[in-house]
Amino acid sequence: MVVSTQCIDRSVSVAWLTQGYRASAERAAILFFVLNDMGAIDPMYQFALDAYTDLYSLSIDKSQRSPKLEERINNLNEYHTYAVYRSVITTSYRYHRPTRSTCSYASHLLSVPRHNLSSSSRAFRNSAPKIWNSLPPHILQSQTLSSFRRHLKTHYFQSVYPAP
Repeated sequence: MVVSTQCIDRSVSVAWLTQGYRASAERAAILFFVLNDMGAIDPMYQFALDAYTDLYSLSIDKSQRSPKLEERINNLNEYHTYAVYRSVITTSYRYHRPTRSTCSYASHLLSVPRHNLSSSSRAFRNSAPKIWNSLPPHILQSQTLSSFRRHLKTHYFQSVYPAP
């Protein structure tokens, strides 16, 4: 049996690309299982595999392309991480959103559930909305992951090390 060098080159390049995208697949799997485990905290945090698969496909289509594989994987990972973040914030936290239209709803703030015990104030469902609401509006309205990260890091750095 004679195998052409073109077939061998093609199979090597497919194997190389497959191996290259493995890092992105691992990152996507970790993100899904984190979301899946959030369902154990509260059923409102459940995320369907079909919805996640659609979100990942959208990330593949919308993330910035690059001729360099490492750069492409990095762009895909960053875009998908931010897409998951935005999706979870907008869909899973419906419980924390006010039921009527108010100024806080328009500014993307989350409502904090009432609680009776002091220990329940440290629970994720109570502390997460408080932390989110304490962020300045310019951070909450960031349009990209990189600008959100930059503003958030600057905010926390300045809160720990205030200017003299």
